[in-house]
Amino acid sequence: MALVAAGTVVGAAARAGVGPIFGQPHTVGGMSTILAVNLAGALILGIITELCVGGRRWQPITKLAAGTGFCGGFTTYSTFAVDVALVGSHGPAEVVLLYLAATLFFGPPAALCGIALGGWPRPRVLDRDKTEGSAG
Repeated sequence: MALVAAGTVVGAAARAGVGPIFGQPHTVGGMSTILAVNLAGALILGIITELCVGGRRWQPITKLAAGTGFCGGFTTYSTFAVDVALVGSHGPAEVVLLYLAATLFFGPPAALCGIALGGWPRPRVLDRDKTEGSAG
């Protein structure tokens, strides 16, 4: 639990640091902040997920602290939902629809890119184990 809590504190601080760059939540400008944060979080979680395949000792710790903790504190579905509701009821509908579409359209590819990046620098241990096992 301490690892998740520590990661969450760092992730939430990172998200708070991004706010002044793009805009604060619950505004049209803030929607770009949440979109950027959530897409970056999907990419980061994809990398972490791929790096934590294989059962090494450090992997459960990394997955808890960085995956569940940092990414959980950094990304935010609840702010996304409230932004859609508030800005959608008072702001331009086309902006809200674009925000929804961008989140749904670019989120999964961001995660897939993260998975590809996470697997890129590391040799495929599972494939190597199969070839070594069949040779002996």
